[in-house]
Amino acid sequence: MILPLFFAIAFAGDWAGTSLCTDRKALPACKDETVVYHLTEPRENVVHIAADKIVDGKALNMGEFDMTRNGSRLTYEMTDSRGRKSLWDFRVDGDQIHGTLTLLPGGEVVRKIEVHR
Repeated sequence: MILPLFFAIAFAGDWAGTSLCTDRKALPACKDETVVYHLTEPRENVVHIAADKIVDGKALNMGEFDMTRNGSRLTYEMTDSRGRKSLWDFRVDGDQIHGTLTLLPGGEVVRKIEVHR
């Protein structure tokens, strides 16, 4: 099948840019970050992300997770150590990814992500 190969080529690779705070009232500890996301596709409809932030010119790993792929949209719902839920929602547009982190169930958008290849 050519279609899954097309999406693997379109998503896999290193994406760099920013993850900026948009609502410090809802997420007071938030800090603007320069980020690098390393994307792979281990299986159909799954995109694995290893996320780094750049501090003093060095990459610091922030974690890894699998996002669900639906066309050009990637989503991941998570629960933090305090039981709070949030949704990572990315849209891939060519060589750019536009995304948000939204707190659930309230819907506060607390981060805006802009990365590119």
